[in-house]
Order: sequence, then structure tokens, then C-alpha cells
Amino acid sequence: MTVTAVVVGHGDCAAIGQAAEALQAQTRPPDEVIVASCCTDWFPVAADLRLIDGHEDDWGHRLCDYGIRLASSDRVWLVNCDDQYDPTFLAQLTAHDADIVHCDYTTHLAGGAVLHSAPKLGHITRGNNIFSRCLAQRVGYHHRMYEADGLFIESLVASGATHLRVPTVLYHHR
Repeated sequence: MTVTAVVVGHGDCAAIGQAAEALQAQTRPPDEVIVASCCTDWFPVAADLRLIDGHEDDWGHRLCDYGIRLASSDRVWLVNCDDQYDPTFLAQLTAHDADIVHCDYTTHLAGGAVLHSAPKLGHITRGNNIFSRCLAQRVGYHHRMYEADGLFIESLVASGATHLRVPTVLYHHR
């Protein structure tokens, strides 16, 4: 199974650079990396990265769709560039064969509290899953609102996607 990591950024050079380094630290690195940012003029393009310049900041939703459409792998991983992933994230999720594989995650709340969450359809955050590229390209990432990631996963499930939860915290959303 091959995986394309689509790093979605908003022009923060340091965060996108850290995300690219973190992908290489995965015990099972992605086979392809696409960096999708609303501002890429400053980004040093490495030979193993593809670059999308979105020119518009729309919370990254349009950039997610561009990345999915350009991916050439079996599975896609939409990476939030300012979040943290366990080094075994991709190895653990690719060990399963469902169309969508989710993991548990933590969310940092105001006041410093950390909430441990299990994925729920409609409330899934970008970054805690991998999914079938073919199915995603057919369905499309068309939602343009804050809850778009969860709605996209709901659209995949409505089109017949199988899904599986890995009940381990492998993603830390800030």
C-alpha cells in the first residue's frame, strides 16, 4: 500500500518545514509528499516534494482537494503542518485495509487542558486518518466550511467507504 502525505499549510515556513521533517521521521515514511500552501514563494523545493501554490487562504479546504486530486498513491494522509504525530502513525494506520482508517487523538483546549478524543463521523479532524485516494478523488473534497474535514469523511462513508478505528492516540491536534 502506498501513501501520499498532503501537507496543508498557510504560509508558515517553519511549521511546513517541521512537518516535512516529521514525515521523514515516521517509522514508515510516506511514498509521496505534496506540500499545499497558500504561499509557496519562499519554500525550498526538495527533489522528493511536489508543491501546490493555492494563492488563496480558505482554511486549506481547496488545498486539500488539490492535493487529493494530484496524489498518485493508494491512500492519502492530509497532514496538519502545525500538529504532532506519533512516529508510528503511518505504520499503524497502514497495517489495516479499510477505505478509511482513523486513530484516536488529543486536542489542546483553552486553559491548557488536553482532551482525549475518539473519532466520530462528522467530528473527525484532518490529520487523524488515511483514506482511499480513488474513492476520495471520485467523491471530492467540496466542503468549504470549518467542519469540512468531518463532512468529507461523512461523504466518503455515504459513498460506501469502509472505516476502522485504531484505538490509540497517534495524533496531537493543537
